[in-house]
Amino acid sequence: TPTHLRALEDAGLVRSFDGRLGHLIVGGERLEFGELEPWRALEQPPLVHNEYGPTEATVAVCTSRLDLREVHAAPSDPVPVSDDEAAFIDGLTWMLVDGRGDAVTRGVPGELWLSGTPLALGYDDASATREAFVERNGRRWYRTGDRALHGAQGLVILGRTGQELKIRGVRVDPEELEQR
Repeated sequence: TPTHLRALEDAGLVRSFDGRLGHLIVGGERLEFGELEPWRALEQPPLVHNEYGPTEATVAVCTSRLDLREVHAAPSDPVPVSDDEAAFIDGLTWMLVDGRGDAVTRGVPGELWLSGTPLALGYDDASATREAFVERNGRRWYRTGDRALHGAQGLVILGRTGQELKIRGVRVDPEELEQR
């Protein structure tokens, strides 16, 4: 996770990987290009694979591959989780939708929905299942709650659509905390 990358940097350990690490696989949280700068500064930076996938969809459903020597982006820019349609696993379809559940065009932010065989059947809680898994156009979709944008660099995760937060890769719902 990006949190783990920061911990390695804070501990002064990034340089110890120079020339010893061919691939760096990151996921679980939004990753920004600036968080990769210590790795980019290595004489032999690793190839970075930024993965995305909620637990409800077999964890990693897509990935982008990034050569740090070829990166030209602002530090606060998000690293894409998919650089093309083929980066998604077989049997999975995705779309970005507006607040009504209608597909948005490329370049317009929306909520990421997933559909296909890798999806979970639901939760132990029937109400939560009905809220998260919806039918549209004859398909069953999982509403990830992640805001995303399909732009020139690929699919980037912008953040969450609601109150739910991700802290060190763990989803936390403030409303649930208030009820306890």
